[in-house]
Amino acid sequence: MAYEPAIMAQLRSIVEEVSRVNDDWFKTGAFKTWKNPTPVKYEIADAAGTVDTLEGPVKHAAGHYIMTGPKGERYPITPEKFKSLYDDNGNGTATPKRVEKLAKVADHDGVLHTSWGDLAYTTGADYIVRHGPNDYGAVKADIFAKTYHQPGGPQDTLAEAAGPWHWALMSDVFNEHDIDSPELGRFYEDYFDNEFDRALALLNEYLEDGGENGAWWGELRAVDLENNPVDEDEPLVLFDRDPKPNTNKDAVIKSMLQDIKNDNMPKAASRYLVLRKNGVDWPELDTIGKSIDPQNNLSESITVTEDQGISKDDLLAAMRKFLIIAKQEIGLDTLPKIHWSWDPKIAPDSPSFGRFTNDDKAIKIIMRNRHPIDIMRTLAHELVHYQQDVEHKIGPDSGATGSPIENEANAMAGQIMRRFDEENPELFALGAVTH
Repeated sequence: MAYEPAIMAQLRSIVEEVSRVNDDWFKTGAFKTWKNPTPVKYEIADAAGTVDTLEGPVKHAAGHYIMTGPKGERYPITPEKFKSLYDDNGNGTATPKRVEKLAKVADHDGVLHTSWGDLAYTTGADYIVRHGPNDYGAVKADIFAKTYHQPGGPQDTLAEAAGPWHWALMSDVFNEHDIDSPELGRFYEDYFDNEFDRALALLNEYLEDGGENGAWWGELRAVDLENNPVDEDEPLVLFDRDPKPNTNKDAVIKSMLQDIKNDNMPKAASRYLVLRKNGVDWPELDTIGKSIDPQNNLSESITVTEDQGISKDDLLAAMRKFLIIAKQEIGLDTLPKIHWSWDPKIAPDSPSFGRFTNDDKAIKIIMRNRHPIDIMRTLAHELVHYQQDVEHKIGPDSGATGSPIENEANAMAGQIMRRFDEENPELFALGAVTH
């Protein structure tokens, strides 16, 4: 696979994008919101075209719904998104469903790269709305005030309202009676059809109804949803708080060991996966992981095919996921300048494939003929060096093998890659970056 120079600009754009709007950006200063139940007009496009939205021109296909807002602004959405977000009134209008989202006032100027096109936003003049994982939109402030509800106002931040997000299994929250209910039955139908937006909306409706009836889980809200690679009947759900914050470690370990003893590997592997996704690093999990054999249970047996080469789209998508995780794990406020190089090595006299330099505070990474996982491991190491420099830890002898600085970079890079590998096992099947 040959890569033209344009991909270099795309990689640089991803670095800038990850440093700005991503799911992590919403963890401070964001508040919960939903559309006001005010009917809006719509029409169905009979041909492909372009709509001039307030944020710029947006393309649409035939059959897409063209919505008209309170000030006459127009924007397109897919039929699937229309059904998940609106109740059709049958008279050319639709009423927004209560689908909880996160919103935050833009604190910088920028552009959102969406499947619809590029949406520009301006500091203080636009709200950024998180519709779902890596799915964002820009809404003008005056339009937002008319169309979105603001429970508690901007002070109702995610951190104040709920604390850290937490991955869990459905069985952690609901009993068999709940799971067999018709309401959650519809949730599972959408989940199995990969209609995650609709599934999340149904799950949150059930949680809200439970709260009105005094259920202990009624204050929870589901933020994200993923397929479970080891048990397709047990979805992985990201809640806005830990459903069971007082869970006893010894009880969890004992339960997992009992599942392994009873040969209930999907249940044990699901618990292992959730713990790792939540950043749990108990020493006992390393031993349990070997018993479960994550290489076979948490991902299928896969082989790297070096000769095929990774596609440009797969490379860009993988690097975006990696940079978001690395930024979170290291605690970076922003990412440094990264030079993506097609040279065979960093320097003629150097065997390294990556380097952070104090002079320009930049990282150089060799890309050619390397598997993306190998590239990421090198980049993780150098990003730790960048943070060490920010914290004024780096000295003249810091780069020596076995030095505390190098040991810290190796350990943190390993932690980053363990999380990335656990969340993205399918990337091991991708080919190398060839030239």
